[in-house]
Amino acid sequence: MPKWTGAAVSVGPVTGRRGRGPQRLGNALALLAAVTLASCTEQPSARDVEAPSYWIWAGRLPDEAPADARELWIHQGRFVHVGGSWDLEHQGLYPSPLARRRIQLVFRLHELPPPAFVAETLDAYSVAWGRHAVEVTGVQLDFDSPSASLADYGAFLGAVREQLPDGVGLSITGLATWLADAEPATRRALHRSVDHVAYQLYAGRRPHADAERFLRFLSRLPHPFEVGLLDRRHAPAAVARLRRNPAFRGTVVFLGP
Repeated sequence: MPKWTGAAVSVGPVTGRRGRGPQRLGNALALLAAVTLASCTEQPSARDVEAPSYWIWAGRLPDEAPADARELWIHQGRFVHVGGSWDLEHQGLYPSPLARRRIQLVFRLHELPPPAFVAETLDAYSVAWGRHAVEVTGVQLDFDSPSASLADYGAFLGAVREQLPDGVGLSITGLATWLADAEPATRRALHRSVDHVAYQLYAGRRPHADAERFLRFLSRLPHPFEVGLLDRRHAPAAVARLRRNPAFRGTVVFLGP
């Protein structure tokens, strides 16, 4: 399991069961490799907008996503701060062979870790997945920042971006309440730090009762974004109308425990 002491992070051989809660990775291999990764900033095709991506959370497997899935975003764990040091608690699918050859990884945050540790952790997991001929094309950070703290979060994301190799995709999940509560200048700065924001139209296990209001904000949003859904079949009708906005990058459906 990666630990941050200011030195390079390593991910060792995988042991134990896949995708069933926190388990630790050994510290066996030093990480020095740079990974050639694809950019996430290109304008999507019509097919890309229509076909959802899927978040694969702990307890779920990639083959549960439909064959037409645009991308898979695989949850790998959460950053934890214990006893003055940072670590990553692994959760979800371990690096292993997949039918898909390209994936993106998701890490959960409850506090903001050192940007260098975020970058080194991504590198370590990229190498671990690469041993199974699976390319990691980017990272998504999942942090429920209060709207009042978005300026600090944006500065953190800018620092993370500086630590990532060229070509590595960086995105974040976003709370729908940011659309209504955050200052436009703060939201612009946040979007400049990432390739896109996946705004979640749900809270916990329930769709937002105010989803149509947030979708009206999104219909005018000029920055690249996706829409996160709990269920592909029950998307609000207004989601389809977002295709008129050239900043819309499609939907992401949550597959969780």
